[in-house]
Amino acid sequence: MILYCIIKSENAIANLNTYNLLKKACEDRGVEFIPLEADTLNYATIYDEIVEGSLLYRLASSHRAALLEALLDDKVITLRKDNASLLSRAFGWGSALRLERAGVSIIPTIYNVSRNHDAQLQDYVKRLGGFPIVLKSSGHSHGAGVMMLNSLGSLRSVLDYISDETTSNLVLRKYIANARHLRLVVVGNKVADSIEYLPQPGDFRTNAVATPQVKQLSFVDPKITADAIKAVEVLGLEFGGVDVLIDEEDNFYIAEVNHPCNFARNQLNTGVDISGMMVDALLKKANQT
Repeated sequence: MILYCIIKSENAIANLNTYNLLKKACEDRGVEFIPLEADTLNYATIYDEIVEGSLLYRLASSHRAALLEALLDDKVITLRKDNASLLSRAFGWGSALRLERAGVSIIPTIYNVSRNHDAQLQDYVKRLGGFPIVLKSSGHSHGAGVMMLNSLGSLRSVLDYISDETTSNLVLRKYIANARHLRLVVVGNKVADSIEYLPQPGDFRTNAVATPQVKQLSFVDPKITADAIKAVEVLGLEFGGVDVLIDEEDNFYIAEVNHPCNFARNQLNTGVDISGMMVDALLKKANQT
């Protein structure tokens, strides 16, 4: 059996820890591990070169890498039930909309915000509980593209600077004050591991640094785990890193579902063999097809 791992290039592996953990899990199970460099391979021949029925995991998050996964989807085994979330990747907030429509408790959100909405901004802010407010752009990680704004003037000035009439990847979100930030890793139909990000001094974003401080969680409210599992399932996935915010009154909100995700942050801090679970899940799925 082969597992193909989509990376950007050998010189630009998104997260070396996740790469090495997945490679080691394959070696331990006698699975050949083959990286696919999304930036440099031959797109005229790659489909024919892939061994049908092999396993595939996309480590890179670039548009090119996602497109490669879509091209190979019908020939390989992935941790997806379908590729709808993959093909909607260009629609930056498609996943959030799907979760919201399915009744998952996401952070209250107003979509498609731009400087053309100047007359509506005050109403938007009121509907989301008032200032401070969060302005967020899709397609970023480690807290990039997440801005906390404290006044209508600052919101207007930022929108004037970063948006235009063609921009559709900006949303306004309710600011969850003093939120606890959990990362639940879902494999199959269960939460395999859970960690909590510790607050960063001088920043409302807990994961805005390269190596955030985290702690393992021995207990997570079953309502949260159930919603995390549901969120992954709604998006047609069988694996995902689910970010959850919990407010001061213990209300929880699904912030996003990450696929791929940096599962190494969990595994290296807790010792839970997430990479092994992932390969086992892929092998089990391959044996059922």
